[in-house]
Amino acid sequence: MKAVGAANPCRKLVAGTLIPLTPFAIGLGASAIYFGGAYPAWLFWWLWISYGLLFVGELTAWWIPYLFHPEPERAVRYQVMFGVTHAFQPERNGIRPTLHVILHIVTFTTLVVLGALTAQQG
Repeated sequence: MKAVGAANPCRKLVAGTLIPLTPFAIGLGASAIYFGGAYPAWLFWWLWISYGLLFVGELTAWWIPYLFHPEPERAVRYQVMFGVTHAFQPERNGIRPTLHVILHIVTFTTLVVLGALTAQQG
């Protein structure tokens, strides 16, 4: 955590946490309200857009630079922030996927479940 704080000012970390958190908090709250019943169409759209954009961001931030397109500046920044974090895979293009892999798997799984629920509703 110290490394992330060293690479990013506190104000940037707070804004970078609270702003992206908002759509997911709204989606979670609405999902809880409608739990056990049929989700309204707007909630499906909200969840698809939120988690779809999150997954695209994860691919852009981690997997595309790792697998296909080296981004040396990003690699240096990630090394500073996550260099001592446990990694599941070997370094490639200067990036080693860390425990973020778990978040990415959960995001993908959420999209699969959302797809099944959407198909069931339709």
